[in-house]
Parts: sequence; structure tokens; C-alpha cells
Amino acid sequence: KRFGDEIYLSASKRLNSLIGNESLVYAALRKQKEEEERNRKRQLAIQERKAYTALYEKQIAENLSAEGIKKNVEQLSSGGAAAKRAAGWLVLAGTDALPYMHAALLDATSTAKFKYKLISMLGVIGDQSSIQPVLKTLQADPDLIHKDVFLSLSHMPVTDEVFSFVEKQLIN
Repeated sequence: KRFGDEIYLSASKRLNSLIGNESLVYAALRKQKEEEERNRKRQLAIQERKAYTALYEKQIAENLSAEGIKKNVEQLSSGGAAAKRAAGWLVLAGTDALPYMHAALLDATSTAKFKYKLISMLGVIGDQSSIQPVLKTLQADPDLIHKDVFLSLSHMPVTDEVFSFVEKQLIN
């Protein structure tokens, strides 16, 4: 306990014994003490919000930097919660993440599952510059063609190249 609390408690106990529990003095002291406690909690909440804001700003700076984007592209290849977090950061990075994602998509050592995740993420971002790498990957590895890939392509601007690719796949 704080020293001031002990003084307050001893003073309020003496007052209670002298004038009774429902005295105006006791009520005023109690109200003042409650107000002080509310103010203390309010200040603590403000400090916590500032701390969380600073932490979030730091995470934004780290994850939206070039190194952070590279790290998130690598984490996307893993499974679980790390991949989900990485996907969220890559969407926030938007077009800044595209060169790294395109490079990973066109990398011959990337697994089919990783390429599939990348195509899905590129569809979420929906930038026209992603059409060429996606089509090149799909033409090189037809096993990746799936209905969700078509959904990703539908989020990108429709070009003649996309239209002819989709039409060719649907006819075959």
C-alpha cells in the first residue's frame, strides 16, 4: 500500500467511529478518493495506449522496410501463424512488396504450395504488374492452375493476355 492510503484509511476509520458511516465528510472523502483512482486508471490507460502505439509504429517501420518485406516473403513460405502474419504485412506493403513476390514466384526453387500462396497474395494486391509473372508461372507449371488462381487473376486488371489465357484454360 502507499503511505497516503494508510493515512486516508486511518482518518476515515476515526471519522466513521465518531460520526457514523453515512456522514457527509466520509462521503466527500470517499468520492475524492474514487475520483483520484479513476484519474490514476485513466492516466495508466493513456500510457498503455502510447506504449502500444509506439510498438505498432515500430512494427510498421520494420515490416514495411525492404528487409521486412523480404523477411515476410520468406515467412509466407512457412505454414501457420507466421505465414498469416506475413501475408497481412505484405498486403499492407502493397506494390512495394511486388518485386520481392515476383522474384520468389519466378524462382525455380520455390515449392508449388508457396507459388500458390504468392499467386493468391498477388491477387489480393491486384496490381497489373503481377499479370506477367503469374501467367509465366502458370504456363511453366500447369499443375498450379486451380479455380482459386482464376479468382486471383480476376482481381487483377483484365488484359487481352489474361483473357486469352483464361479462355484457353476453360476450353481445354
